[in-house]
Parts: sequence; structure tokens; C-alpha cells
Amino acid sequence: MNSGLIVKFMHNNSPSLYCCSLHQKPPRYQVTQGKLINVLAGASAFDEGTKQQYRDDQWLMDDAGENISPLNSIFGDLTVLYWMWKNADDDFLGICQYRRPWIEEDVAKSEDGVLYVPEPALFGNMRHQYESSHGTFPAYQFSIDLANRKRIPLTVDMLEYAWNQGVFHGCNMARGPKWLFDRYCELVFETMMPFYEENMNLCESLQGYQRRSIAFVAERMITTLLIYRNHFFGEGKVKDARIGFTG
Repeated sequence: MNSGLIVKFMHNNSPSLYCCSLHQKPPRYQVTQGKLINVLAGASAFDEGTKQQYRDDQWLMDDAGENISPLNSIFGDLTVLYWMWKNADDDFLGICQYRRPWIEEDVAKSEDGVLYVPEPALFGNMRHQYESSHGTFPAYQFSIDLANRKRIPLTVDMLEYAWNQGVFHGCNMARGPKWLFDRYCELVFETMMPFYEENMNLCESLQGYQRRSIAFVAERMITTLLIYRNHFFGEGKVKDARIGFTG
């Protein structure tokens, strides 16, 4: 990582915001609270000439340093989250997406000791909603099996409760102090890697919209982690914050 591109900030109300951006889709917004840093998602799929054009525009690549960039078609924005976890060293940082900003008014009011996650959407039943939209990857059954075998940090009781309620923390976004951000990432990937490792052939067989299977499951598993945030984060404070959408 070219550290000359990174500016460290001293407070959570002015973080380094790494924007998960797709090829030819830069952020559709600017920020005044902190610094917006573009990261090309799935960079490993591009030739060196294309990547250099992005570097010339001050973009970073999610295939630099320790990374899972080759899995971007399946993991989606999680490849940028993983890259940040392993390579970014800002005191306060966050991930956003090229069309999903954090609400600047909320960022300006951020407390230094708090990790912020997207406020939840509400709908009738998370399991029913998931299966009607992404049922080609049977995440409910997989999650219960993994929990029974203690392959993930979630218990069966936690999962049963979360799958059958209507709170949903989407978008796989977070921002806050580095130590809490790292804890969040540790939990996310400790949970999600077994889904891929034990169902690799199915993940690789999916095409089109459904190919981002692990990214879709991650939103439901992160929701479960956040429902039980007091258990997983201990004394670390985790609060909900608004995000926007630019069409």
C-alpha cells in the first residue's frame, strides 16, 4: 500500500473512508467529514495497465498486500473489507460503497470510542426474505449445521432467533476506531470463511446476481452478530448510524 496516499485523522468524526468501487463506477458523492479513498474491488481480475490508470487517479487496489481479491465475484464488497482489515492502519476508518455514503451529519457527531454500523431495516422475517431473494444458496441450513459443529462463533439459538425476526443490518459497512473495526472484521471473517470453504463448489457454480452468495449471507450473519453485540464486543460500544443511497 502506498502510505503516501493515506492521511491519518485523530478523531472518529473525521475518518479515512475507504470506498468500495467497481470498475468504471467511482463514488457518486463527495465527503467533507474525513477523507474518501477509492479502492478498486476485484482488482486481481484486471491487467496491470488498467490498474495503473486507476492508481494514477489515486485509487488503491484490493489485491495489494494480504487479500482475497480473486474471490470478489462471490464475496462482493467483503474483499475490500478484508483488504482494509489486513492492510489499512488508520486510527479511525470505515468502509462505504460507491453509491452508499454515511450521512455526514452523523459522522460529524461520532464518538471516538464507538463502532458505527448501518441502522437496520425492518421487515417481517429475515429467513423468508432471504429465501425469496437468494434461495439458491441455502444459508439457513448451512448456518445451523456450522453452528452445531462449532465452526462459527454463533450458536444455534442465536441463529434461530435472528433468522426468525425482522431486523436487518444490510450493506456490510462499518466505521470506527481501528481496534473495534478489527474486532468487527475478525468476527465477520471467522463467521463467513467456513460458509465458502465448505460450499466452494456451489459458490463457484452460481452465476449472475446470485453469484455474490457469500456477500448476501454475510448481511444476515452480521445482523446476527449485531443483535448479540453485547456478547461479541464486550465493553466495545457499537451503535447504529444512518447511510444514504445515491441512485
